[in-house]
Amino acid sequence: VAEVEALRGESAVTDDRGAFELAHLTAGEITLRARHGDHPTGRSAAVTVAAGGEQQNVLISMPRGGTIRGHVTNPPADVAKLKVLASKKPKPNPAADPTGMAAAMGIDPGEMLAEMGMAIGERSTTVAADGTFELRGLTLETWRVWLARDGAGFAGDATCSARIDATPGGQDVELPFEAGVVVTFTAVDAKTQQPVEKLWVRDTLRGGGGFGDMMAMAMPKAARLTSFPGGVVTVANLRPKAKQKLTLKVESTGYAAFERADIELPKTGSLDLGRIALEPVPTLRVQVLANGDGKPISGAKVRLGAEGVDRRMARFMPGAGGAMQGPTNGKTGRDGVIVLNRPATGSTKVHAEADGFAPFQSAALECTNDAPAAFTARLFVGGSAEVVVVDADGKPVANAVVEHRDPPGERATAKTDPQGLVRFKNLLPGKHSFRLGRDAGPMGAFLPRGDDDQGPAWTETEVVDLATANVKLQKAASASLRGYVRENGIALADARIAFRKGSGGGTDDPREAAEAMFGEMMNQGGGGGAGRRSGKTSEQGAYVLSELPEGEHRLVITHKGRAMPTTLPVVLRLGDNVVDVELDMTSLRGVVQDPDGKPVDGARIRVKRAPAAGATGAEDVGEIAEGIMPGMNLGGGSTIRTDANGAFELRGVDPGVELLVQASAKGHAPAAARVTPERGAQQSIGTLKLAPAGKIRVTVSGDMTFGGVRAVYKGTGDAVPPVVQMLRRGKATLDGLCAGTWELEAGGMGGNRGNGGGGEEPKRRTVEVIAGQTIDVDM
Repeated sequence: VAEVEALRGESAVTDDRGAFELAHLTAGEITLRARHGDHPTGRSAAVTVAAGGEQQNVLISMPRGGTIRGHVTNPPADVAKLKVLASKKPKPNPAADPTGMAAAMGIDPGEMLAEMGMAIGERSTTVAADGTFELRGLTLETWRVWLARDGAGFAGDATCSARIDATPGGQDVELPFEAGVVVTFTAVDAKTQQPVEKLWVRDTLRGGGGFGDMMAMAMPKAARLTSFPGGVVTVANLRPKAKQKLTLKVESTGYAAFERADIELPKTGSLDLGRIALEPVPTLRVQVLANGDGKPISGAKVRLGAEGVDRRMARFMPGAGGAMQGPTNGKTGRDGVIVLNRPATGSTKVHAEADGFAPFQSAALECTNDAPAAFTARLFVGGSAEVVVVDADGKPVANAVVEHRDPPGERATAKTDPQGLVRFKNLLPGKHSFRLGRDAGPMGAFLPRGDDDQGPAWTETEVVDLATANVKLQKAASASLRGYVRENGIALADARIAFRKGSGGGTDDPREAAEAMFGEMMNQGGGGGAGRRSGKTSEQGAYVLSELPEGEHRLVITHKGRAMPTTLPVVLRLGDNVVDVELDMTSLRGVVQDPDGKPVDGARIRVKRAPAAGATGAEDVGEIAEGIMPGMNLGGGSTIRTDANGAFELRGVDPGVELLVQASAKGHAPAAARVTPERGAQQSIGTLKLAPAGKIRVTVSGDMTFGGVRAVYKGTGDAVPPVVQMLRRGKATLDGLCAGTWELEAGGMGGNRGNGGGGEEPKRRTVEVIAGQTIDVDM
């Protein structure tokens, strides 16, 4: 009864002979995976399946499995909600953190997920009534084992014990259950003092910086409407870390939201907050009906708000129309009715959505004491629009991006099918606009959208309820570009080719700059480029780019084996263009030594075009990212480190221009040299000698959620780069600082500056660094 599955989704179960059969497979290369409770996961060799063909006698060998046994001490009464999870103990592997982000923030990926409430393990088991457990089918290596509890935490689970290292077949594991801190309170009506029982309760631990704070801000904790008899609420399983405090938000229909921040929690035990009084507010009873037959619509998403929702982003957000469930949004009942909190003053709009109906948005409703307490939203089934995209010759264009704008101004995009067609359904009656868009790849939802006057003009059409409008869009002729990338005449595989609009000189569209940054991050993280305007070369060095504008533009070529990106101009005409790229191998060599003249193993080497002589504190986005996440060189190229002899080689640098080569290593101040390499030469820059360094140990008070400290050198020097560190629990150590004057700035993304939030004002200090000494600075 092993479960066998193709990694594309098809699955089967083995019979008593271990045999299996998988049908309806997609042609191509497939790897099969087999899982069984008593064995670690087994995988087959790659199998190539031809269309209409058959492969027989595929063998999957199940590895020998081991068992870890143990018991839970001090288990809670509801032991059935406990489970034990296990994941392989991570081994040091820089490739697992290619951007350096996790290391820079001091994050263990498993601990990071646990902090978010995602108790995710490779193996799991339930806890028996007597507190014992057994994890089977484990590989014979060290595992991390811990206890989790259902129904709590950001993602529905919460870690309830320390993580303990164990090996299959070893001694039994003892997992002490940690109950955490329990907070209680009673919610009452501020006027009548009667209990309020139906509540949304959100508890968030914040403070000290780190990934948990960032997630608490970027993805607020979800909550379900829950009935609390007598208004008595118990928030259990809280496990605050150092400097963390509780933020509590309580909401109910008919009452203003109550929020209390910076609640000090005991290390263990319980805290009773007493009575929490909720102030009554006006409500609006919304009934959603079908416009045709007047029947109520059950399960319609209804939201009150002055503005619409960006539907590109809504799919990344939970709840009604992209908003979290709460007293201003939710779903209608069987009678099509929902009661929502409305503003006491000002104006609002009713937004409603339901499957099979066009989205609804009301006119502005003025909120006064005399405003109606009920509203009826009548939803049209809506019309449809069939959009066909053709090229200059009238032939259908597949996978073309079509952008849609409805009468309220909300947008959506879709791609055409092989016949060049795309159908938009359940459209609100009225004037709709369509135009051709551009495929921005997987990060498209996060990129700047641009103004309406950029790109093709909109084509308007009238959409009528229960009717279909036909729209024809003609795709303007574009340029395509193909060719080969070679290095000294040899094909260069896995080079990233990125198109950049225009000839440079600061005239780029900001969207291009954003795409460049996302593309480089994805490239260094193992991902691909963004859309058809970037990609990687094949084993033969071939590349293809499409959907490009004609005119003078640039190509930016990066490769892990080259120290700098190569930018070259291209002139494109409509239609097919062929540009073969020949990269030279201009190289720089050198040696890094410490202040005593000894070679430095593992020193980081950066190279860039030299700024003006005598410039101080030179910095850009790439340098800041490099300071936070060593190895994340957003300027392109690869991260170079010295060998055991302190030697390094920078392959593929720009010839004929002055370059700045910087060497840095932990515990030392950086060294730099300027050089102008000759094309094709292998040039030596001699020795880069690191200087004695000082440290600044910073402690930052106040709310610096996901904050950091930046130090900028204010003395004279050859473009000394800024040093940036993330705050962890309000602390950071800035190392490798050369002697002299440095200006510190600490800032964060959280806090409550003014009524609009946005965090505290940045804190600044000027510090004199002395080589060989550590200076403590309290900000």
